[in-house]
Amino acid sequence: MRFGRAIPIAVLVSAVSAIAATPPSFSVKRLINTPIPGLLPFDVRTEDIDRDGDTDIYTANYSGRIAWYENNGGPGPWPEHVLTDFADGTESVFAARIDADADIDIFYAAFNRDEVAWYENLGNNTTWGWRPITFDVKLATDVWAADMDQDGDIDALSASGFDSKIVWYENTGPTGDFWPPRVVSPSAAECVEAADIDQDGDMDVVAGLSWHESDGGTPPTFTPRLLAPGSTVVANATAALDVDRDGDLDIVTASQESDQVAWYENNGALPARWTPHVISTTADFATSVYGADLDGDGDLDLLSSSYFDNTIAWYESNGGSPPSFNRRTVSTDASGARSVFAADLDHDGDMDVLSATQNDQKVVWHVNDADYADTDHDGTRDDLDCAPNDATAFRVPREVSGVRFRSHALIEWNSAIAGSGTGARYDVMQGALSQLPPGSGPAETCLANDASARSLADDTIPASGAGFYYLVRASNACGTGQYGTNFSGVPRVSGVCS
Repeated sequence: MRFGRAIPIAVLVSAVSAIAATPPSFSVKRLINTPIPGLLPFDVRTEDIDRDGDTDIYTANYSGRIAWYENNGGPGPWPEHVLTDFADGTESVFAARIDADADIDIFYAAFNRDEVAWYENLGNNTTWGWRPITFDVKLATDVWAADMDQDGDIDALSASGFDSKIVWYENTGPTGDFWPPRVVSPSAAECVEAADIDQDGDMDVVAGLSWHESDGGTPPTFTPRLLAPGSTVVANATAALDVDRDGDLDIVTASQESDQVAWYENNGALPARWTPHVISTTADFATSVYGADLDGDGDLDLLSSSYFDNTIAWYESNGGSPPSFNRRTVSTDASGARSVFAADLDHDGDMDVLSATQNDQKVVWHVNDADYADTDHDGTRDDLDCAPNDATAFRVPREVSGVRFRSHALIEWNSAIAGSGTGARYDVMQGALSQLPPGSGPAETCLANDASARSLADDTIPASGAGFYYLVRASNACGTGQYGTNFSGVPRVSGVCS
């Protein structure tokens, strides 16, 4: 709402009915690597390393081996390409285009070497050159890649335990030889990642149960904000994901000592406020979390690995607002489970699960046996997809939340596409507070019709003592969503932007 020159806050979100789908099982397991005593796989991720159109796998092993496994388009075998066997204590890896060429390079964090470094792909995906970043990280546990200063190249982030630092390293390009360190936070965290939490176009930093808001400067500085002030839980792993499909990023956590998997709901405000939701307290020494739509019903399911119960679990979302989760098993013989990830490895339209397990030295592909068609490969099965030939849409968009003024004239709002696809367009309506409830005042005004952007400028100033409200609706190939709800909770009906 807007009174005089006051900053408006707007818009409410309604519950969305869930779509039922038969849950898949993951009974077929395919071994990716050759188990070697002492290898100790700690991290597994995917990327098309050789740029041939399929999804390859890469790993960090505490023994010091960093390797990638080539997808040849079938069930296997997966040829192993070793970058090194001497990065002792490597716990985390992250693939990205680090230097100025077009191939994929790999960052890593080595706990025992107090090191963050990268391997340059020398052009054939099998020959790699070692490039240092820093040896000034005491017990480095995690590494991430993102463009932190918005200059077009990929920077690195690290978390280190003994010196309690979250640091980003500026890529000065084009060869990636000099990486000035810049401290994000002098606080302890075992995990780090970058994501645009407040949707202002720059990269914020998530580290344990805190996020650090970037000011978008050159270089940026960061303001620390807690997810759960006063909490005694320690988050050993995190994932920034839109769990409730409301258009903003929530944070999922794994906590080893409390055996807890949880998510923190972002309310889309500036700054964000967070509501904790505990998913499980039985993940015995939870080591990692991830999220993907495993059953093809259009909502986000979650995954966890837990060390002492040798378990890879998935948590089926019911699609509610907020969602609740039904725990299901991927594997109970993942001995010393350290990492879990998801990707469509066989390109059949459903998401498979990957695990890295320390005690049996294995990297395993858990095949999703869901038997459904997905013609447009958007991750939603055709029988639940209202636009099965259009990968930009699979559901009528949800209501748009988080409408706010970024400045005195710039309105922006959260995306509605997370729960519907990638092709949403928007209508924006302005009304006078005097007409609430609907029909009691002057006509509403359409400020934008069928716009692709998630922001617009409106510097209109209401009369003294009066005010405006703003409502946004989204549409896609499946149809048009609601404008929002009024104060009584009744969906608004307006043809002003029709």
